[in-house]
Amino acid sequence: MKTTNIPAQVINIEDHIAHNLSLNQLIILIIPLIISFIIYLIFPPFSTINSYKIIIMILIISSVSALAIKINNKLILNWLIIIITYLLRPKYYIFNKNQLKPLSLKDSNENFKKPIQSPANKIHKIKSNKLQTISINNLYNPKNSNFSFQITKKGEIYVRFFEK
Repeated sequence: MKTTNIPAQVINIEDHIAHNLSLNQLIILIIPLIISFIIYLIFPPFSTINSYKIIIMILIISSVSALAIKINNKLILNWLIIIITYLLRPKYYIFNKNQLKPLSLKDSNENFKKPIQSPANKIHKIKSNKLQTISINNLYNPKNSNFSFQITKKGEIYVRFFEK
């Protein structure tokens, strides 16, 4: 017996309302007509056709109707929205291990005024059950050569003590 695989119903085709135009394209083409009608009514001399009104209407209709053209099955309006959101996004992110989301330069500058305290800034040395902090600048002194440290890729510091 011959068996065939029946594909799942995948609907990714837009409905065409008027000839080859989708609903989004029709809405985009109707908006400049409404704006042109408002210009015709509001600008002086009222409810009459003048040359400057015609020029303004033609510019609006041509520029907005160009947004209804499809490229790679996407409207130019969609491409324009993608480009604008790309250009308006933050360019630099500052990651802090203690926060869930990264800071951007558009966020409040209060976080940048305070230096971030991280465990990598100080190393603890154990002496007689007390923790003492040693700054990283003092690690390279020959006096403190009884220990060594290693920094991992995750930012962890391993300190090794040597007995004399």
